[in-house]
Amino acid sequence: MVLKPLTPYAASKMAGEALSLAYAKSYEMPVTTFRFFNIFGPWQRPDHAYAAVIPKWIWQAMEKQEIIVHGDGEQTRDFTSAATAVAVITSALENKITHPEPVNLAFGNRISLNEILLDLKAFFPDMRIKHIETRTGDVKDSQNQPTLIKSLFPDVMPQSFKDALVETKNWLAENSSKILNGPAATD
Repeated sequence: MVLKPLTPYAASKMAGEALSLAYAKSYEMPVTTFRFFNIFGPWQRPDHAYAAVIPKWIWQAMEKQEIIVHGDGEQTRDFTSAATAVAVITSALENKITHPEPVNLAFGNRISLNEILLDLKAFFPDMRIKHIETRTGDVKDSQNQPTLIKSLFPDVMPQSFKDALVETKNWLAENSSKILNGPAATD
């Protein structure tokens, strides 16, 4: 099989997966590698260059900063809450679930960036949005086909996007002083 990653980021992820799977094969070590899809939730730093879009936008709205959207906002992602990711990983560990190929950790819930902005407008009606040029290498749409993850983890019910969004917003609001006064994200 010839791998053809579309971006340097994808190539770096494939290299990590290949190393894990090589250890599994060479040392008969059980592994499950996950491909995390747009994980978001409490405890993510919103204030650095590589911050996930949801906590970053919530933070910018809280701070009354202009929200920057790369492209027209119609690009879609399969967002997964941190709570759902933790539930899957916990289940894998507790039930000793392994798989010979990478498992996409997402449940097929594709949402556009513009839909997220509409949801955020309900919390921050005065937020300002500015669309700029699409970033080089950005994928237009990303959605998992969830058959495998649902078959491996049938008892994990993904947290709803809206519940996870509210949880993330509330956590950021409750912890803003810690974020502002804590160590710099680039340290």
